[in-house]
Parts: sequence; structure tokens; C-alpha cells
Amino acid sequence: MVFSRLFRPKWQHKDPEVRIQAINDLGPRDLEVLTEIAWNDPSPNLRRLAIRKIDRLDLLMQLAERNSDNGTRDYAQLQLRSVVAGERGDAGFEQRLAVAKRRPQDGALMEYLAEKGREVELRELALDHCHDPQVLGNVALGDGVAAIRRKAVERLQEPSVLERVFREARKRDKQVSRIAKERLDTHHASQERPRQLRAQAESVVERLAQLGKQATWEHDKATLDHLEQQWQESLEVVDLALAERYRELHARFLDAYQGHLAARQAQAEAESHYSPIREARDAALSALTQLESQLRPLQATTPEQGQAFDHQFEHAQTLWRNTGELPAAEERDYQQRYRTLAQAVRQLLDARQEAGRNRHQAEHLVEEAQTLLAQERPIGRGRLEKLRGQWRKLDLPKGHETLAQAFANAEAELSARIELQGGQMEQRLAELPTLLDALAAAIEEGAASQATPLHDKVQSRLRDLTEMETPKGRLLPLEERFRELSAEVRQLRDWRKWAADRERERLIAEMDGLASSDLPAEALAEQVKALQVQWKALEAGGNAADKRLWNRFQEAGHRAYIPVKAHEAQLAEQRRQNAVLRGEFLDRLEAQLEAIDWKAIDWKQAVRAERDLLNQWHGLGPVERKARRQLDQRFDGYLASYRDRLDGERKRNRRLREGLIEQVEKLMELEDVQAAIERVRELQSQWVTTVTGRRKEENELWQRFKEAVDGVYGRRREQRNAEQRELEENLARKQALAEEAKGLLGCDYAGLRQAEQEMGRLRDAYNEVGPVPKGSGREANQTLRDAEQALSERADALRGAFAREQFGHLAAHAALAASLEQRLLGGEALSLDALADARAALPALSGEANQAAAEARFRRLAAAIEGQGYSTEELAQVRALREQLCLRMEILAGVDSPAEAAQARMAYQVDRLSQAMAQGQLDSTEECEAVQREWYTTSPLTPTDASLAERFAKALTALVPPNV
Repeated sequence: MVFSRLFRPKWQHKDPEVRIQAINDLGPRDLEVLTEIAWNDPSPNLRRLAIRKIDRLDLLMQLAERNSDNGTRDYAQLQLRSVVAGERGDAGFEQRLAVAKRRPQDGALMEYLAEKGREVELRELALDHCHDPQVLGNVALGDGVAAIRRKAVERLQEPSVLERVFREARKRDKQVSRIAKERLDTHHASQERPRQLRAQAESVVERLAQLGKQATWEHDKATLDHLEQQWQESLEVVDLALAERYRELHARFLDAYQGHLAARQAQAEAESHYSPIREARDAALSALTQLESQLRPLQATTPEQGQAFDHQFEHAQTLWRNTGELPAAEERDYQQRYRTLAQAVRQLLDARQEAGRNRHQAEHLVEEAQTLLAQERPIGRGRLEKLRGQWRKLDLPKGHETLAQAFANAEAELSARIELQGGQMEQRLAELPTLLDALAAAIEEGAASQATPLHDKVQSRLRDLTEMETPKGRLLPLEERFRELSAEVRQLRDWRKWAADRERERLIAEMDGLASSDLPAEALAEQVKALQVQWKALEAGGNAADKRLWNRFQEAGHRAYIPVKAHEAQLAEQRRQNAVLRGEFLDRLEAQLEAIDWKAIDWKQAVRAERDLLNQWHGLGPVERKARRQLDQRFDGYLASYRDRLDGERKRNRRLREGLIEQVEKLMELEDVQAAIERVRELQSQWVTTVTGRRKEENELWQRFKEAVDGVYGRRREQRNAEQRELEENLARKQALAEEAKGLLGCDYAGLRQAEQEMGRLRDAYNEVGPVPKGSGREANQTLRDAEQALSERADALRGAFAREQFGHLAAHAALAASLEQRLLGGEALSLDALADARAALPALSGEANQAAAEARFRRLAAAIEGQGYSTEELAQVRALREQLCLRMEILAGVDSPAEAAQARMAYQVDRLSQAMAQGQLDSTEECEAVQREWYTTSPLTPTDASLAERFAKALTALVPPNV
């Protein structure tokens, strides 16, 4: 120990200046020393100095992810970005691309790669995960590949940056400028929703920050569910910072909520004895509180309500009596709350029931008064005084002013009516002698048809005068004379009745004859009605029929009307069914109208639908007149609403097309003919007739538009010769580029990346070439597409072959490690030299991921050889991991798992589905490679794992056959 301190290396010197010089002298071979300094040097500056000299991706990722010092971690992230971008270090493209693919959530890395990534594929990947508008704007304006520039501008959302790209790219990259303009237009059209969603997201974060502060945990947990829903709705506009803030607050609240649940559980366990008692007491108090809340807003209760409330009150009291006792202080508090609440409920219940009885009596009195008003008979003053006395005895509760007003109104009307009756009484008394004289004259003449109504009228007058409480002295002489005349009227009716009865017998006989006739239902109904009219005429003559005769006539009429009723019932049933069909039709129509998205409707189809709708409605069968009127009103209302929509669209569309005409007419004066033509084309594409108007108006409108368009196109004729030459030159240029692309197809794997970049450059150059003569560019387009397709297929084949070769090498490494592991587990002694010799004979691995996988397994094997054997727990963990890897590979390959693994397979598939829903579906090829690599790096492979190895090999062969 003493000598080790004396000869400590300079990079461990106490003086920071000495350590700086030592670090500057370190080179790539001193990677372990640089790593030690980067992790453990006490000086942040020296740690960063060491990190700057490290270009190993795996080390930089560890430093960027797990370093405890924020500044050092940030510096490591910065260096990691530089290496992944290819700015420094000698890491291969595949290795750097793999790192970028594993870290899509690293926004800073993605932004750095988007701007400074050396390869096109790397920049494309970064753009897929880049959200910073300034970065996207810089790429859209400055990247050397047109496809990258277009992809960047297509991902842009920020209006100010889109405006900058549109403005600055206008002269040098028209396609990027056009895309920026289109996205600006889209943004302006929908900016209101993003603002609302952004405000909602910020509100969610603010409210999330408040959760838990008031200790209202259950309410806050319910609020959290609501906030999560709102957050999901707002995700499309959430930036990374706000999302990170949300995740932080969300996790913090859930941790606090779990703590609350744990504390509550502990408290519940500590007080388990009193919990049932307290719950029962709370239930009783809750029942009383609920009853009080139901009673308090009521002014009065009905008898049924009162009985139900009494039952609730008794139930709450029973709940309270059946509970035990709590600790003294708590028991006193509960008892006081119960007594107060029970007394309040009892008082409310008694008051509401008494008020209900009074209200019921008041309603009865109002109804009785209104019944008196409704009758046409005269009203006695005694009846009114009795009602008044009963009303004055009532104790009507507050809030029933309507009842009081109704009684007052009825009372006033009754009083006025009684006053009016006084004058009517004198008038009727004066009329009676005249009516009696007329009755006597009719009797004298034997005119029963006149005597009968006069008799009934005098009788009605006398009854009215009696009910009006007319003095008996004035009414008695008139009543005496009426009784005498009544006897004479009865005699007159008797002989008239005999003649009428003979006529009725005839009518009965004819009605009986109709019952057996074979007349059609309509004619039969007319005959029955004619006989009934004659019968009524006899009744109108003052000759009331004997009840037996009437019963016979009525029974004969019923028999005769049976066929008519059947026919009418059939028609009525048909009309009823038609009414049901019309109602169902209207219900469907209402639902369809409510479901119409008027913003996305096909207006031409809507016009046709109006005609179809009318035809369908008129095609439905007849219904009863009353029902038809209601159904027609509903249909007319729906149709009017529908036509209002069509009319509104017709007017809007006409205004739009008139505006297009005005714009085209202005373009006729534009100096830039090409710009005018392009604008006319845009306007022509916007000319759409949704709902047509009158034919003459439509023809005039179209003629105006056509003349304006023809005027703009007419200015172009003189430019066609020059344009044709330019088109032919463009065609020749495209043909040359397409032929040049064909020359890239002979590349090998080493030259593949350069060939792809060159193909991208040729495609960009091809796209930048202007238009060609119509129909002349197909061959060049096809040649270039065929070349691109062929290169893509060759690239897939070369990369696939290389990947299979590398996985074959990795499998050889894994087979050697498995053989040595099994020998070691079998008790055979091994040496590190033997391990090194065996590894030296293995094929070299390419790619950091494969190298790291093999290296990790051999390091563990070397540690086991040196004495750090495999524990039982480690072997069990490895066994479990290999079983899961087998399941994953079998699922990917679509082959069956053993019966004993069915349950585990189902559980894994459920977890995999949940993960896919939350994080997105994994690429099957990438997942297969990841499973293979993990299988090859998992150690050790024990002899008992042979069945698992067979399962894995079988599934891998099914997924990737050896000849593929």
C-alpha cells in the first residue's frame, strides 16, 4: 500500500493541473483510464476532459445515462450526439444507427442528428423523432438532400418557422416552399383547436400539480382519471417539456396516493375493532342526512311520500340502535350529532306532512270551486259560503301562492256569477207566465212536437229558479200551474206515441232485413245510417221510444252493421299500421338528420335524397285524419329544416363561385402569365357545384367563369414554342439521369451506402428537373423507378445476407460458450488460456451489438472459470429467461408451445398486447434479432436446458429457414 501511493500515476495526482496534463497525454489505448477518470475524478472539468477523448458509444451511453453529476452527464450526452452523428470517432454507421434507433426518446440527440448527421438514413431516422421547430426549419432550408428537406418541412408545426421556410425557400426550393405554404394554410384553418388543446394540456398539468395538497385523496384520484382522459385528448399538441412535467407530476401523485393508501391501510388495521361500529354509525347518520336533504327542499309531502319518509326514518333509527359503542370522546360526538340530526329530521318530517295535508285539502277546495264554475246549472250562495268557511280554517304553507290565487280567482268568479244570477232570476220569473201560456196553447192544438220542448224548458226554468233560492211565495203559483199542464202533456204524448211506435216497428223490420242482405259494406253502411236518421227524426218529434223497441232496433242495427264493422276495422287497422309505419319512418328520419355531419356531407347526394324522401313519404298508405295532421307536421318540420340546409349551402356555394369568377377576372391583368395560369388551375379545382340553383342562373354563372378562364389561357399561346423546347430539354436531362442510375446496380456491400446516397442525389436531381412533353416522360420515369427498386432489393439482399452471416457467427460464439459452460457445470476444470485459444478460432463479429452480446457471455464464463461459479438462483433466473425467450420466438414464428407452457404463453401475449397498445407495435424483424441476440448472450446453458435449446432452434428455423 505504501509503495502504491508513492508510484501513483499522474492522472491520479492530487494537483488538478498535473491531472489535466496527464489526461491530455492519454490516447485511444488508454480507454480504461479515461473511463475511470470520467466516472470518478473529483473535478467535473477533468471528468468532462476525459469524456471528450472517449468515442466508444457504449461507454458514452453509460456516462450519459447513469452519471450522478448533472453537468458531467449533460457533457457526456453532448459527446454522444457528436459520435452518433459521425462528427468524430471511428464508430461504424450500423453501430451509430443502432444507437439512434434505441434512443428515439432522446429529443436532444434526435435534434442534433437531424441537423448534423452525416448519413441520409441517420438524418431521416432523427427527423422521425425530432420535434424542435427551429431544428426542423434549419433542416428544411439547409439540408443538401431534397427528400430530407421535404420530410423536415412536412413535420413542421410552428407557424413562425413555417412562415420563415416558406419565405426563404421560395426562390431556391419551390417544392419545400409550397409544402410550407400548404401547412401554414392548414394551421391557420385549424389553429383554434391546437390552442384549445394546448390550454387544456397546460390546465391539466396545473391541476395535476395541485392534486394531493388538500389531502382529499379519493376525490383527487377520481380527478386524476378525468385529467388522464383530457391529457390523452391533448397529446397531439403537447411538447416534450410539458409531457415530462406531466409524467413527473403524475408519478409524484401516484407515489403520494400509494403512501396515503398504505397509511390508511395501517390505520384500518390498527382500528379494525371500531371500523364496523363506525361504519354502521356513519350509515345511520348518512341515512338521516340523506333524508334531511330530501325533506328540506320540499314544501309539503303527499301521503305516499310521508309513509316512505317515515319508513326511512325508522330504518335509520334501527341502524343506530343496532351499533356498538366507540371510545368515550368519539361516542359523545356521534351521539350529539345523531340527536341533533334526528330531532331536525323529525321536525322537518312532521312539518312537511302537516303541510301536505293542508295542501291536499286546499287542492280539494280549489277543485270543488272550479267544478262549481264548470257546471252550467245555477249556484246557490250557501255553497259558496261553505267553501269560504272551509278555506279560512286551512293553514296553507308558504310556497303555495298558486293554490291561494286559484281559489281566490274561483271565489271571485263564483261570487260574480251568483250576483249575475240575481238578474237572471227576475228575467226567468218574468218569462215563465209567457212560456206556460205557450205550453197551454200547444196542448190545446194537440201539437205534441211543440208541447214537449216547451214542457222541458219550463221544467228547466223552475229547477234553475229553485237552485237560485227564489222565494217560495213567488214560485209556488207557477209550479201549481205547471203540474196541471204536465198532466195534459202526458195524455197528448200517449196517443202520439202509438203512431210513432208503429213507424218504429217498420224501421225495425227493415233493419232486420238488412242483416241478411248481401249488399257491399259501403252500401250497407249507408242503408243502416238512413234508418237511424229516420229513427232519430221520430225521437225529435217528441215521441220517445219504448225501451224494448229501442233495444230491438239497436240489436238489429248491430247485426246489420257486423260486416260494416269488420270492413271498417280492417281499414282502421290498415290506417293504424300505416300510422305506425309513418311514425317509425319519422323516427328513423329524425335519427338520420341528427347523425348527418353537415361539414362532410355529399351535397349532390343530399339533393337526390330530398326527392327520394318525398317519394317514400307519399308512398306510405293513408292514416286517420287527426294522426295524419300530426305526422305531416313532423315531416314538414324535418323537411323544412333539411331544405334550409340545402338552401344555405346553395347560397354559400354561389357566393363562393362568384368569388372565384372575380379572382379569375383579376388574373387577366396579371403580368406573370405562368403565375396567372397556375392560380387559374387552383381556382378551377375549387369550382364545385354542390347544390344547384335555377338552370338559367347556373348556365349564366358557368358561362361567366368559362369566359374568364379562357381569357387567361388565351394569353399563353405565344409562350408555347419556348415552353416546348424547354420541355424537350428537360426530357433529355431526365433520360440521362435515369441511365446514370442504372449504372449503380452492380455495387457490393462495401459500396452499398455510397450507391444509395448517389441514387438519392440522382432522384433529387431528377425531381428538380422541370416538366417534360406530355406522355414523353414515362419511359424515363419507369427506368429510374426500376433502378431504384432494383437497388432497394439488392440492398435488402446484401444487408440480409450480411445480417444472417453475422448472426451465424454469433451463433458459433454462443455454441462455443454453451459447450464450455456445460463442461464447467459438469465439474471439468477449464483455463482462461483454453478459453482464449477456442475464441481465437471463431469467426470475427461485426457490429457493436453482436460484439457486446458475445463479449458479455464470455466475460461471465471467464469469471466462472476463475472461481465465481453459477449460483442456484442465477441458474433459475437464466432458466426462466430462456423459457420466456422460447415463448417469444415461438410466438414470432407462429409455432405451438408445449402444453405446460400454454398458461405462461397466454400471460406473455397479454403483456405484449398491453405494451403494444401503450408504446406501439414492434417491428417483427427487429424483435426477432433482439430475441436471438439475447438468447446468444444469456448464460449459462445447462445440460437441463437442452429441451429449451431444441424449442428455440425449431422456432427460429420456422421463422428464418436456413435457405433464406
